Amino acid sequence: MASASDLVSAMYCEYQVLTRRAEKAGLRAPIEIPEDVIRSRAAKLGQAHERAVLAQLIEQYGQSESAVVSIAQPSTRSRLALEQAHQQTIDAMKNGAEVIYQAAFFDGTFHGLADFLVRSADSQTGEVTYEVADTKLARHARPEALMQLAAYADQVEKVGLGAPNQVHLWLGDGTQSSYPYSDLKVLHHQRWQRLRQLFDQPPQIPAWGDGDVTWCGRCEYCQTQVENRRDLLLVAGMRVDTRRKLRSEGITTIEELGEAEAAPSTIAESTFENLQAQAQLQLAQEMTVDASHPDGIVTAQVKDQHALASLPPPNPGDVFFDFEGHPMHTTPGWSQFGLEYLFGVLCHSQGEQGETTYWPGWAHDRNGERATLETFIDWLVARRLKPGFAGLHVYHYAPYEITALKRLVQRYGTRGDELDMLLREGVFVDLYATVRRGVRVSQRSYSLKKLEPLYMGSKLRQSEVKDGAASIVWYEEYCSYVEAGDHEEAAQRLEALRSYNEYDCLSTLKLRDWLLSLRTEALTQPTTQPSTQRPTPESPQPTQPAANSTAELASRLLQPIAELAPSERSADQQATAMLASALEYHRRESLPFWWSYFRRLAASIDEWEHDGEMVVLTGHDTDLVSDWAQDGNLLARTFSATVELSSSFKLTADPERARFAIYGAPLPRYVRQVGGTERGVALNATIDSIEYLGDSSAVVTITERVAQNPQPIADGAGFPMAISIEASPPTASVAKAVLALVEDLDNGRGGLSFDARPALDLLRRRPPRLMDSQELPALGEDRSATLVNVLERLDRSYLAVQGPPGTAKSSIGAQVIAKLVQKGWRVGITAQSHRTIEALLDKAIEAGVEPSRAIKRKPRSGNCEHLGTPVSDAEMLAAVTPGSDEHSGLLVAGTVWDFVNDKRLPAGCLDLLVIDEAGQFSLADTIAASRAAPRLMLLGDPQQLPQVSQAIHPEPVDQSALGWVLNANDTIDPRFGYLLERTFRMRSELAEVVSRLSYQGKLRSDPLTSKRSLEGVAPGLRTILVDHTDNRGSSLEEVAVVVDLVEDLLGRSWMNPDENEEPEARPLAQTDVLVVAPFNAQVNRLREALDRAGHSDVAVGTVDKFQGREAAVVIVSMAASSAALSPRGSGFLLSRHRLNVAISRAQHTAYLVHARTLNSFMPYSPEGLLRLGAFVATSVSGLQPDIQAAEVAKEP
Repeated sequence: MASASDLVSAMYCEYQVLTRRAEKAGLRAPIEIPEDVIRSRAAKLGQAHERAVLAQLIEQYGQSESAVVSIAQPSTRSRLALEQAHQQTIDAMKNGAEVIYQAAFFDGTFHGLADFLVRSADSQTGEVTYEVADTKLARHARPEALMQLAAYADQVEKVGLGAPNQVHLWLGDGTQSSYPYSDLKVLHHQRWQRLRQLFDQPPQIPAWGDGDVTWCGRCEYCQTQVENRRDLLLVAGMRVDTRRKLRSEGITTIEELGEAEAAPSTIAESTFENLQAQAQLQLAQEMTVDASHPDGIVTAQVKDQHALASLPPPNPGDVFFDFEGHPMHTTPGWSQFGLEYLFGVLCHSQGEQGETTYWPGWAHDRNGERATLETFIDWLVARRLKPGFAGLHVYHYAPYEITALKRLVQRYGTRGDELDMLLREGVFVDLYATVRRGVRVSQRSYSLKKLEPLYMGSKLRQSEVKDGAASIVWYEEYCSYVEAGDHEEAAQRLEALRSYNEYDCLSTLKLRDWLLSLRTEALTQPTTQPSTQRPTPESPQPTQPAANSTAELASRLLQPIAELAPSERSADQQATAMLASALEYHRRESLPFWWSYFRRLAASIDEWEHDGEMVVLTGHDTDLVSDWAQDGNLLARTFSATVELSSSFKLTADPERARFAIYGAPLPRYVRQVGGTERGVALNATIDSIEYLGDSSAVVTITERVAQNPQPIADGAGFPMAISIEASPPTASVAKAVLALVEDLDNGRGGLSFDARPALDLLRRRPPRLMDSQELPALGEDRSATLVNVLERLDRSYLAVQGPPGTAKSSIGAQVIAKLVQKGWRVGITAQSHRTIEALLDKAIEAGVEPSRAIKRKPRSGNCEHLGTPVSDAEMLAAVTPGSDEHSGLLVAGTVWDFVNDKRLPAGCLDLLVIDEAGQFSLADTIAASRAAPRLMLLGDPQQLPQVSQAIHPEPVDQSALGWVLNANDTIDPRFGYLLERTFRMRSELAEVVSRLSYQGKLRSDPLTSKRSLEGVAPGLRTILVDHTDNRGSSLEEVAVVVDLVEDLLGRSWMNPDENEEPEARPLAQTDVLVVAPFNAQVNRLREALDRAGHSDVAVGTVDKFQGREAAVVIVSMAASSAALSPRGSGFLLSRHRLNVAISRAQHTAYLVHARTLNSFMPYSPEGLLRLGAFVATSVSGLQPDIQAAEVAKEP
């Protein structure tokens, strides 16, 4: 018999669950787990919260058989007692109770108590069910709570009622979080079947480590095994995949690692040497354990003198900084998670040798967080201007402080320029990075607490708050006591947190001083490897950011609504906030790149090796392919290098795309030095080709181009150290267009005067405004005719059209454009990419637009690949200037830069602007481009590839225009536009899968698709599970499966009615198959294997390359052995947007190839759990019915 708690615990660690079961059966003595006083206190507060919610419900509904019913908890766990409580719950449901408290469930294998069941009736069918709700003291939802809710919802279904639509959490701050049960149902079923498989066996002590039972390595039960077995996980920095490789070579303990004579061939020698030295140092510490040193004597070794030498010299103004934050804290009315509730600052009060002063900057809500951020940044900027403090630095331990500051300045749209200045001038110093590169410590962890015996002497921490996780619980207790009115207990919690944070700041100071003491010797040693040393910027003269009038305007607009949470704003107030945020959108979007740019320049080469946006050349053989020679107006040389690429490598070969080249001393004369470092940068390199040799190695061919005589240095000197990603195109003109619109609306009284404009209707989420004030008509059979009719009646507003895969969105859009141009309209089309723009331009010409009346600006290269007419800036301007053939329609295609440029397209020169792929086009860019026309038509689908943003913004102006209209729903509200619900691409068997995944079941297939057939292959989704381990970005096992599958499919008889009026069957060709993978590493392995097999015409790529494409068969290879191993995170790998695009390319069959263990992890957020649930539901639907249950049970 298992519980909901067993289910959740097993998702984290099956070993723990089975070991506890063995303890209860008396098969082993329970391990000693210290009492968690904090957890006990939190449990009591949670019970109080639950009772308070119950009291509110009784006050609302009353207490009777038809109102609130309380189920008496079973006095024992006997079968009879559990069955009686279960029957009482069923009786309460049958009697129609509005709320059932402590609902008990027992079906012979499962038992559990749900806090509340709430009666719910379907608004259309009237069908009654009960939705599960649990109370949680926390102010945020946790994934384990959702799995418990899913377990109870499953029990509601088993009673015979309909499946609940949602499950709910009633949180400690009074808010309710609701989640779709459909995204949890199959995941729960899969994990429950796995748990039943484990529990069907008699209780026994499970094997730990490498058996069939999963283990986490972190819980008390796993830690006991790690200790007892002297496992390799005792070694600081040991990865699970490295552990497996060592064990396969017979090295299973820390002692064996310390004594090993040579590195295994499967592990890089440098990695092995570092781990072995770490193990030896830890073993030496263990030898010093005695009564006075229960943990042994902590020691350290200097391993990289250059890392220590990179520390800046002390300054009397130096600052030591530490955040305390709650990553999942929610504030009522705000959608963002997280709160940095304490900014801890420590500095010398009177010069370098003076006493220290500590300042706790508290922030208990969003307004407080913003105010404290501004206070801290302003204080820091002013401090640097004091005499003698110009060279001060801010020291912190680990990257979190910088990450949080970047997030906050973007979230609130304040002090971004100041932080940017501080980061560029190298003011912040991460001591964790220095420690990891510079020293080796004999502890099992490199947390600040574990380092303190090295430098804190007798002042080791004695705080009640033990670590960061405990600090979150203490802060939640503080919030609960404040709400309960117990200010004395609340003050005690704050004081404990303050003391804990002050010690962290002091510890950071002492750590800095200790590291400086170690570098004395390093500074006297000769430097033998200057190119690998972390460059030390010179102490800059502090500067102050220039006045920003745009930021001042944004601040003035926000001032009247600054105290309002987003949920409290009117539509006009929300639009004002959005416009204010849009003013600085493009600047904020550029900052993350430049922050990364300067970070890379100051980083060590070791850090570069793990950067997916770099090719590291230093340390690898470089071969000159062709020396400097004339290349047009430039000089060029080409070289190649065999390099190692990060598992998250993102760059692609593109001979037309200039990248940054980073050079080391001595710098070539054509490269400028970057402030204070020994490195230089030039935007002068292209990656011409990448030839993959193995999992991570590749031959990269690179061309440099310069405008002057390079005077190359002999012996190969002057080659770049690395190639890095380039910056995005300048956006000043786009930002200027947003500013112009806001200034036009500015009433001069601190607010905006809204008039009729499409961008304003969009921002206020108003339905499209028609001249006759009627609602949108139904979409007729002639869909383009309906859209033309609506657009002609549109009154300075917008129209949104959502087109799921294969619904002929672009063709319908082209027909609309052609009909309007033929009526004399001047229509513009824009999108994120030239390829998308030109595709719609060509379709419009095919639909009837004269090529001479379809214009697009000439590209610099002069190469035009569209059917329209290329024009100069002057010709484009002349074509739209009043008096220029006004009665003849015109189609103007261009990027957002064209539609904000008065020298090409003045404001208001068009009748309609069509934004294609508006699900990937930001609101900020939409605001800017909207100046060109009084009407907007948004074509796209936010459920496919999403709009990509680099930054965090105060308001969601980074959302796509169409995504904003959908308002977090899967499909568009009919009041706001149209859903093209019929796909002409996918057979119904496949469309049903895609419809459930992304379109609320509303997508259906055109009957014509049923005539497609592939000999011997069933239509729809087919899932193939593959056994492999330790793979991150590529999998040879899946490559082999894909190649075999392609060879099996090719030549089968394929019937497609689209190809001819009288279709005839033909053999399936290589061009009828698309192979999709999430990572470039897997794409390249697939490409090589298919080429070797003679299938070079089978297209292989990431989903980004295939949007808009279709084929008879699509094969999707997920590559990673577990989503937790994904180089770009589980959210990227399991994205339902990317999965939707991948499988919906198929006309007949899509194959989903993935590791059997891909789903075997527990996400850290509710959103991650829902994403996993949606993927699992999709994957399971593709398993053959006769093996579904067996495969589900196999999931480890």
